[in-house]
Amino acid sequence: MSDHKNSLQYYWTCNLEQQTFRVSNGFEVLLAAPSKNFTATELKSLLPQNDAFFTKLEYFMNTQQKDIVFEEYLTLQLKGDKRKMSVSGCIETERGTSQLRLDFEAFDEYKSKSMDKYFKLVIQGAESGVWVWDVVSGKEFWSDKFYALLGYAPNEIMPSFDNFLNMLHEEDREAVMASIQGHLKNHQRYLIEFRMQLKSGEYRWFESSGQAEWNQEGEPQVMAGMIVDVHDKKIAQVKLKESEQRYNKALQNSKAGFYDCDLLTGKVIWSDRIYQILGYSKKDFEHGLDWSLIKSMIHSNDQESLTDILNAHLSNDTPLFAEFQVSIKGGGYKWIQLTGKAIRKADGTPIRLVGTLIDIHEIKVSLLTMQELASELEAANEELSTSNDQLTIHNRKLMDLSEALEREKTKVQEADRLKSRFLTNVSHEIRSPMNVILGYTQLMLEQDHTDMQLKQLQTIQRNGLSLINLIDDILDLSRIESGNFELNLAFMNLDHYLHELRESFILEILKKKLTIDLAYDVYIPFYLQLDTKRILQVVRNLLHNALKFTESGLIVLSADLLEKRDDETCDIAISVKDTGIGINDDGLEMIFEPFKHTDDPEAIQSQGVGLGLSICKQLVHSMKGELSVESEKGKGSAFTVTLKNIPFSERNAEGRKVERPRVLPIGVSGFEGDKQEVQKPQPKIVYVDDISDNLELTKDFLIGTGWELFTFSSATESLVFMQQQHPDVVILDLKMPEVDGFQLLEMIRNDAQLNGLPVIALTASAMPSDIEKIKEAGFDGYLSKPVMKKDLIDSISSFLK
Repeated sequence: MSDHKNSLQYYWTCNLEQQTFRVSNGFEVLLAAPSKNFTATELKSLLPQNDAFFTKLEYFMNTQQKDIVFEEYLTLQLKGDKRKMSVSGCIETERGTSQLRLDFEAFDEYKSKSMDKYFKLVIQGAESGVWVWDVVSGKEFWSDKFYALLGYAPNEIMPSFDNFLNMLHEEDREAVMASIQGHLKNHQRYLIEFRMQLKSGEYRWFESSGQAEWNQEGEPQVMAGMIVDVHDKKIAQVKLKESEQRYNKALQNSKAGFYDCDLLTGKVIWSDRIYQILGYSKKDFEHGLDWSLIKSMIHSNDQESLTDILNAHLSNDTPLFAEFQVSIKGGGYKWIQLTGKAIRKADGTPIRLVGTLIDIHEIKVSLLTMQELASELEAANEELSTSNDQLTIHNRKLMDLSEALEREKTKVQEADRLKSRFLTNVSHEIRSPMNVILGYTQLMLEQDHTDMQLKQLQTIQRNGLSLINLIDDILDLSRIESGNFELNLAFMNLDHYLHELRESFILEILKKKLTIDLAYDVYIPFYLQLDTKRILQVVRNLLHNALKFTESGLIVLSADLLEKRDDETCDIAISVKDTGIGINDDGLEMIFEPFKHTDDPEAIQSQGVGLGLSICKQLVHSMKGELSVESEKGKGSAFTVTLKNIPFSERNAEGRKVERPRVLPIGVSGFEGDKQEVQKPQPKIVYVDDISDNLELTKDFLIGTGWELFTFSSATESLVFMQQQHPDVVILDLKMPEVDGFQLLEMIRNDAQLNGLPVIALTASAMPSDIEKIKEAGFDGYLSKPVMKKDLIDSISSFLK
């Protein structure tokens, strides 16, 4: 404080031992005092209406707190005018004597009040919480928003540094303390993310930043800052990282390269596989990739045609498929196949182009060779017609050409087979671990748990099933677009399956406190020839969407007979109506288009990847039907599947007309009289799988069934056991080393003692060709991973009856 003595006009000094004051020349003039030296009593008489000031001053002088700054306001009455001054000072030691130095400055009260007012407005209006920490005293201030972020009412708990530390997650506490100390001692930037416990008990992620103020000795006095809830962003980052890991793993196993082009900036991103295909490395493009650079790499013969294809896709959304030559590192060109899809705004404006690049150089060269060979074949035929003398030569050429064509045809077929196998492997590699994850999730849901654990387990199960459904959607979309999609038509009882489907949604319906009704037209024929899996896939998707976008009210699943003809065909309509948020007009126009979403803010948080309704539309179309929608914003939606000319039957397999089954009340068996319990031998179940996690999961699934389960990781050992023990049911995993499920089934069928043994296949594939292969091999049934506990028990039970 002594550094300011010459620069300030108004100050006091007080000798603490003598309790006397000495004022500066400026103050002597202001007070019109006869002297510069005063006692405290004399100063009080000269400065009326300042009792509070002198009371605080006397307390400060008596306690002689050398580390504390004295701050107060003083009012001067000067010739009828009042002047308010801000006073600050501290105790100094000069020549062994302690004295109090007080400096006075004019106080702009209006400006101070205005700044306080604006500061309060900023705190109240901010989305972030504000905190102030008095480092010396340890006291803290928390804004109302700070309390709200933690789930507390303002001042519900004491704002203190100790409370702040106690609310930190134990794994984050050390890092937070280190960051604070680094800022206070070394002036390092304070910006850190951590978890804090809310009033509810749960932990959420927050981000905090702050700035300290130090005194002249470099000691921190006050630190203030802000705190923001970043929990959703943090969780999204974790999920994104997991997704990127899965994506990168898929890329590593794929022969295709992926690209992403920003149509607004022209910037392009390549996956590592594209660099490998073209022989480049990322270092070869230090300034990044853009469309103009890539265009210069395309062969001049192909640039115009490729530009036309791209423009047609961006303008009219025509399919994007092109084959062209690209320059490779070291010279020369390589044939590339490009596919892709434009990502558009809601108004249809394309903003990005994403897709794949595949190296087809060998196939393309083979095809060109085939064309050249075909031209030679045509020339040879012309020569044959003009010269019988060269017949032998031409025949030899024809044989050579035919063999070459067959070789090239084999190469093309092999390339197509590899593509199908890639899709199958991707499905298998994801379904296999998901079988264990979802299986143990089912078992944990059957155990005792807290409400939070229940919520977490249900989240795992729901997102796991969503991932499996997404894989199925991608496979379905690939099959539909490639023309390899086939329906599996069979007579089925629609009433039965719709009741089962409704029951599967009961828990979710009860959780949201909704009502789901099933209205089934009794005049619909008993048996309808449909693809059971696909029609239920469509209805399940519509029910799922209705549940997702309905927060209160009712969901109605209905089936109605539209027309019944004498040629044993009929028309029906299956509808799902809800009282949810509804769809706006813009959303109705794009509802069935893949990868497109509505801009409706109420629906954005529940939207998926945009494949479900698009696939439903195409599935219904493959059944020669129509999927339509009616909706009114704020009142709900109605999706209707209309199927025409469906073959039906009212007779069972024996040719007898089917009567509607009598519904028995719960607890009534349908038989009268006393039952006599018959002791049956304990069924023996054999399960063979090379993955130990699947074996353990199946053991846990069958606990409490009364069945005796024998598990084997070796096909040979299991066969010896079956020959000795003669089990009741056998379950075989198809993909096993050394001896797979198909080979083991053949061994069982070739054994006279085991030939009639029921055998169930367990597969992680969802490809129709693989399912057909299972049926042709002679399996008695099959289950697709991930396997639900109920499905496994029901399948085994069907062979024990």
